[in-house]
Amino acid sequence: MSRTTLEQVSVYAEQLLTVLVGDDTEAVTLQNVQEIAHQVAALRQKQLQQLKDDVSYLTSSTGLKSDGAASDSTTEDLAQLEADLKEQVEALQAQSGRITGECQHLKEQLAKAQSELKALEDQRQGVKDAKAAALPKARCDVNLYSNITNLRWQFQCEPHEVKGYICNNSDVKTFNLNTQQVSRFFITNYLWDLIEEDW
Repeated sequence: MSRTTLEQVSVYAEQLLTVLVGDDTEAVTLQNVQEIAHQVAALRQKQLQQLKDDVSYLTSSTGLKSDGAASDSTTEDLAQLEADLKEQVEALQAQSGRITGECQHLKEQLAKAQSELKALEDQRQGVKDAKAAALPKARCDVNLYSNITNLRWQFQCEPHEVKGYICNNSDVKTFNLNTQQVSRFFITNYLWDLIEEDW
């Protein structure tokens, strides 16, 4: 920003201050803005002077002669370069912030996925242990009931069908019942009736 632009901003702030005198909070804020604008203008002027002094020192130390126009153009070029570099730094900082946020989000998702995986592995192990403990007992129970009742189940059937046969020394009696047509109570009594005929 040039000095004339900062002076215009300062004048504009003073005009706003006079218009808004009725509101003390806004007046104080505008005064603060005006003071900051003056400080920025002074700091900018000081930096510009320091830059001119540095350029002049570097030019004199390298043995190059510079006239006023060349010095001003060099100063303007350096000021433009400084502005460009500041923009690049700000863009890189913003990009770095976005990448850091994405990285943090991905780390959180990874931690969540790992905890879910651990819970599923624990659950799978629990089911496997329960199955390993229950399966031998279930086999033993089925064998015991089959030997006592001579009832043999046919497992290759529809889920709603109950199929099998009852064998004794002299004959074999088959059964095929549909659980959608008859009740469980009926199926139980029917099978016990078939078994009792053989005893």
